[in-house]
Amino acid sequence: MLLNNDNNFMEQLKKKQNGRGLSDEEKQKIVNEFIKRKERLAIKLGIVPSWQKTEEIADELGVSIRSIFTWKKEFGLIESKEYFTKKKLNVAKQFEKLKKQNSRMTNLEIAAKLNVTGSQLAQCRKVSHSKKFHTDAEKRELLNQFDEIKRKNPKLSAKNIHKMLSISRETLRRWRKLLDERDKLDAHSSNDDVMLSGDEASKLSENKGRKRIIGDDEKQRIVKKFLEKKAQLTNELGIALSWQKTEEIADELGVSIRSITNWKKEFVIIPEKSDGEKGKIEVVKHYKKMKRQNPKMPNKEIATKLGIIRNRLDIYRKQFDPDYQKAKFYNNETKIELVKQYHQIKRNDPQLPDEEIAKLFDICTTSLCLWKKQFAEHVLSDEASER
Repeated sequence: MLLNNDNNFMEQLKKKQNGRGLSDEEKQKIVNEFIKRKERLAIKLGIVPSWQKTEEIADELGVSIRSIFTWKKEFGLIESKEYFTKKKLNVAKQFEKLKKQNSRMTNLEIAAKLNVTGSQLAQCRKVSHSKKFHTDAEKRELLNQFDEIKRKNPKLSAKNIHKMLSISRETLRRWRKLLDERDKLDAHSSNDDVMLSGDEASKLSENKGRKRIIGDDEKQRIVKKFLEKKAQLTNELGIALSWQKTEEIADELGVSIRSITNWKKEFVIIPEKSDGEKGKIEVVKHYKKMKRQNPKMPNKEIATKLGIIRNRLDIYRKQFDPDYQKAKFYNNETKIELVKQYHQIKRNDPQLPDEEIAKLFDICTTSLCLWKKQFAEHVLSDEASER
């Protein structure tokens, strides 16, 4: 163990609060030890350690988890998004290979062989499917395969056929709808061709199958229509739309979500700053009003009612709510001291609820309960030694 063998370093570290005054070499030692301990814990548990567990590892090393992440960025120890995507695609590829070799092996058994959890494997496969691009001909072929399998095996469930084709039900349904609409448009245009002169009809037939050319005005109109539909659906559902829903809106407009994203960048279709600020201030006003009416209502629920996600509400409050309080960070010594004070108060007044004591300490009840469990043995041993 790196830090256990270096007692002098550990003693110096205890004197420095939250990594202040540490040299780059000392920071790198802490980060490397953090990574080692986290990897050992992941192997021991069989799953990725929770946020709470990673915080505990950082606490053991005498620093906050925020400092660890800051130093990892500083020393370039955080892998890029592209690195993780490649890693996930590699896991998905290995999964497909093992599944072909032994179709009876369950996904969890394969996940264990690949040294990942079931949920991680599902995420890797999801990324793999999202990276696949299918031409219209390939889409039609897969739809025909689905129909053919269903015709020959009427008792076979659609779910099993989707698994056989490695395509989700939603994707096939979206393709069928899109291709049907295109077929109708082609049929309509072919009827119109009959009314055209020979030269005009020949020009149209030459252009068929080529990439659709859309003017700038039409692109802006489609993007604005997309944003209107997206906002309307978001307000109806009360939550942020999934990627699948946004794809469906784009399909209804006859374009891909990739085209929408590119056009938004091209024309910089972003709300003006002044309008954006007014909207954010209005959201904060509604939040404070709802909080006054029902103080016990969780912020997540309020955010849902306001049609935004919790993180966005927090960002708006940081910017425009003067009453917003940033989360405080406590080291282990402070936590132990607060737990001792809690037991002292509880001995003097056993009827006093934990919620009231948490308010006295200016912390949430959840943190207080967590620290009580985390440092119970430590506090008991200290009290026994004092006696």
